[in-house]
Amino acid sequence: MPVVGSSAYNTAGQITSLVRSLLNDAQGNLFTDTVLLPYANSAYRKLQRALGNAGGGGFIQDDVLLVVTAVTAGRVAAVWACRRGIPAAEGSVLGGEVAGTQPLVVVAAWTAAIVAVSVTAGPRLWQGPVVVMVALAVGALMVAHCVRRFGGITGDVLGAAIEVTTTVTAVGLAIR
Repeated sequence: MPVVGSSAYNTAGQITSLVRSLLNDAQGNLFTDTVLLPYANSAYRKLQRALGNAGGGGFIQDDVLLVVTAVTAGRVAAVWACRRGIPAAEGSVLGGEVAGTQPLVVVAAWTAAIVAVSVTAGPRLWQGPVVVMVALAVGALMVAHCVRRFGGITGDVLGAAIEVTTTVTAVGLAIR
């Protein structure tokens, strides 16, 4: 599938419209215009190039590993947030179900697994493990702050830990 400049631009415009409608803001806002739209445009163009060069190797495999590593690191952050000793916030249904359920052995095993997988996710062997550990630390600091503020974890805190860790990991692994 060859890359056609005008069709890529038109499709990027369609993606822009979709993102704005998803955010229920037809006029757009600063976050949409400065963060989401350039990312959506860039992601579309990278995908289009990758499909055009599908027989050439590298690109698709590297980016898939980056995404899988980032998403998995986010889920490991949720395991960290549910480790023993972390209470549920008062009135939190999900927090009450999962807070304190993960023993340290499980947290350590998942951390070791994602660090091992991340070795090949970046362009340099050290980059993946360093990025994943930094991202998990950022997620853990955010959870610790929320525990102090709310008295424990909630479902929103778990979701935020996943999203923050996934984002930090993806950005860190994308640096070439």
